[in-house]
Amino acid sequence: MLIEFQNGTIYRLPKLTAGREGVFYDSLESEATPLGRCYVDSIWFRRPIRLLDAQHGMAAQGEVWRCHIAGPVFAELLKTARIQNPESDLAAVWEIHASPWTAVAPQETEEWTRRAIQPEQAKTPEYHLDHPSICKTELLKD
Repeated sequence: MLIEFQNGTIYRLPKLTAGREGVFYDSLESEATPLGRCYVDSIWFRRPIRLLDAQHGMAAQGEVWRCHIAGPVFAELLKTARIQNPESDLAAVWEIHASPWTAVAPQETEEWTRRAIQPEQAKTPEYHLDHPSICKTELLKD
């Protein structure tokens, strides 16, 4: 899945999860990245986004709706990430609301795919206090 922000940047979203119909969640390990800044810009200034399912040639208009840093959505996606890798952590989960999907021309799908970039990793990881690497330290042991 790809996302295009109003500034024209297109990202691949390897961690995008579908929720109820028209709702998607993108889990970020760090907010301090260009992708994190695009999400913040979109939610603060109510800038529209566009999702593209390149595999099926479908696109949907949408908006960044909410940023989860705690709560049931965040906890469930953190749990899923830690099942896949016990050392995983999440800084935020971005909620995206999308309109119904419409077909797009193959040329548009090809253009988006060509321009899409991978999300960057932050230089310094952002860990929650329950992260395994922190819990191993003497300071936080019972």
